[in-house]
Amino acid sequence: MKNKKLYMILLICISLFTIGQVHKTFENDTFFTIPTGDYILEHGINEEEPLTFHEGLKYTKLRWAFDITVSLIYRQFGFDGLYIFTVIMSILLTGSLYTVMAKLTNSKIVPFILTLLVAYACSGYYVCRAQIVSYTFFIWEIYFLLRLTKTAENRYIIALAILSYVLLAFHSSVWIVYLVFFIPVIAEWILSVIISKGFNIFSEKLMIEKIPIKKVLIALIIVLLTGLCTPLGLNPYTYSIKSFGSIAGELVTELQPLQLVNTPALYVPLILLILITVFTKSSYKALDLFYFLGGMIMAMIAERNLYIALPIMAIAFCNIMNYFLETYQLIKNSNKFEAYLDKYILIDLFLMILFVVYLILKYKSISSEEYINKDLYPVEATNFIKEKLDIDDMRIYTGFDYGSYLELNGIKVFLDSRTEIYCEEFNQVSILSDWANIFRGSQQELPSTLDYAVDKYQLTHILCYASDYFVDYMKDSKEYHEIYSDENFMIFKVE
Repeated sequence: MKNKKLYMILLICISLFTIGQVHKTFENDTFFTIPTGDYILEHGINEEEPLTFHEGLKYTKLRWAFDITVSLIYRQFGFDGLYIFTVIMSILLTGSLYTVMAKLTNSKIVPFILTLLVAYACSGYYVCRAQIVSYTFFIWEIYFLLRLTKTAENRYIIALAILSYVLLAFHSSVWIVYLVFFIPVIAEWILSVIISKGFNIFSEKLMIEKIPIKKVLIALIIVLLTGLCTPLGLNPYTYSIKSFGSIAGELVTELQPLQLVNTPALYVPLILLILITVFTKSSYKALDLFYFLGGMIMAMIAERNLYIALPIMAIAFCNIMNYFLETYQLIKNSNKFEAYLDKYILIDLFLMILFVVYLILKYKSISSEEYINKDLYPVEATNFIKEKLDIDDMRIYTGFDYGSYLELNGIKVFLDSRTEIYCEEFNQVSILSDWANIFRGSQQELPSTLDYAVDKYQLTHILCYASDYFVDYMKDSKEYHEIYSDENFMIFKVE
């Protein structure tokens, strides 16, 4: 790699910028991840569900390695350790993106700019969840795939297989995406076959290269087989199929589809690509176009896919920009500029100081954040439960967003944000649907929703937001007795 000194300086700047994007406040997923990891360490990997009071539910530990990692860090270092872990993993993610783009284009400036833009756009997803690991794996998968198509070297097949196996341990529920990223490569091979038969119906701007399809298919078959080499049975293959069409897609915000016109992170690069295609002489590889458009389609399917797609789209767009610079002989000027920056260290140090100043200013607001947002999670109510109530003889109603905080404190709950446990597709139960009927219902429906759930699940207590619409109903009913309230949460005892 040329200009290594510049590469390292820019990598440090990216790291400093990334630290400023990571918030201290933890989300509900972290709260159930910790006790799940504790359970695995004590009982091993099985399908028992230990965190709710419902009997007979199965829970496949699709993130078992991540659960254990988070549990061990929390045991030793608490939330301080988990925050540092999240920062490190976020730096690895953005650093990997920058490194991959720099390696593929032998450029530093364009990858640097694109990485900063992606880091800013994805700032809301730098959290202590398994995705912080899996998204980094996807970046390197794309690199290994692109290198395999270019060199046909067996080492990239081995790298893809190892990466797949590690991903299965840390985040099996998104493993299907790992397979999906092979599709653009196979699509380009199909196009090359069509052209070889004399049917060249594609634009001259689209460069279609010969793909070593045998090596790609070997890699794909090996990757497919790694799904059998886990303690999870066939779940890596079946999880996505079961999830499709689940009620969770209606209830969880991050599973909702995105609108292109409302997402600048998607339509701005799309506009730039159209401008390059229509108004310039530049051409680009079909494979880069497929990854770019495929990432865009993936992002529009569900909001959380945006944060998988943006790094992949950035890699493709970086390659497209590199061809644009070469077409207009701007790449030479870019290389000279990078060589100049690499030579004069004072300029690099000045740039790094700017990012240090940015981090200092940014961290003032981050340092004031609490690890747990008491407006969203029942911190004081949980303390009341542990001090005043018999948690071993309690069946407490909890909502989707905050149930996991009670699980962190050793209290078994009605519901948390692990949607797959509570739906018919995985456990043949209607717990999630019954909660949704309460959550989306009205005052008039409460006898057939809230009261129905109380009887059906033999609930002894109700923990809810103080702003929930059914609070007044419980206050007026003889069936419920208020035993605790604070600014944000209330607890009712079922009489």
